[in-house]
Amino acid sequence: MSAAQANIAAGDPDKGKQFLARAQAIDSNHYRLHAIRAGLAKTEGRKDEAIKEYLFAIAHLPESAPEGQLYPILLHMNLAELYREDGNDAAAKQQVAIADQQIAKIQVEGPAKAEFLRVRASIKVSGDDFAGAEADLKEALQVDPENMNARLQYANLLWKTKRKDEARKLYTDVLAKDEKNRFALEGLGYLARDDGNNKDAEQWFTKLAAAYPNDYVAYLALGDLYTATREFDKAEQNYQRSCSSASAGSSIRASTRNRRSSASACWRNCRRTAMRLSTWRTRSMILAVTTMCSRS
Repeated sequence: MSAAQANIAAGDPDKGKQFLARAQAIDSNHYRLHAIRAGLAKTEGRKDEAIKEYLFAIAHLPESAPEGQLYPILLHMNLAELYREDGNDAAAKQQVAIADQQIAKIQVEGPAKAEFLRVRASIKVSGDDFAGAEADLKEALQVDPENMNARLQYANLLWKTKRKDEARKLYTDVLAKDEKNRFALEGLGYLARDDGNNKDAEQWFTKLAAAYPNDYVAYLALGDLYTATREFDKAEQNYQRSCSSASAGSSIRASTRNRRSSASACWRNCRRTAMRLSTWRTRSMILAVTTMCSRS
């Protein structure tokens, strides 16, 4: 199962699935098998399956998981995120409450405290306690200054609390130590888009695609970017790459096909309008229509 998780993390889900199949043949009810499947399903956009797998993993957890005290808490937090994305706020809050109760019983000292504080910070963010989360992340980085997960989580928090320049610096610091860190590359790309800096966004997403050519995320981001900038041929090419990517599940492929159809429809409508009318006012209207389509 460790081999499966390592291959999935490296962007090779097909090879990871081969190891999962071997693990299933040994013990089909093992909690970690279902937890890894849940994470893979979540990445591939199969929310219902991911929720089902996380629930199974949690129900079959041993009293003391060898992965450590934080492992069950992380499963509950991942499940909470899926419920939130699915619009089930009540279920999400229930999972966060369970995680909060469990982490309150834990006392950690030494180097392991950094990860404890990072996880506790994620629970606080879920409860909109941003100040408490920031305090935990700062302390985590004091305990372990090289903890990349804590740095990335702090960068996300800074962005969420409208401190974009500080977030950008942290993402950049992560890349200085790990130039292919997918979360830093993706974060910088979307941060640039949030700032309206499409040129920088394109550079970051292109680097992400080069580092992880089998992952759909960068191609989908580039497709959306080129749709917004009315470069529909490029958008189509990247949406196609996203669909054919090894990491794209069926729902991701369906979502991408919808994006491709919207981009093509916008392009056809704009071209027809431009051919009929040629005044500056009309060209401004075309820009407005394209922008509206790209946001839909």
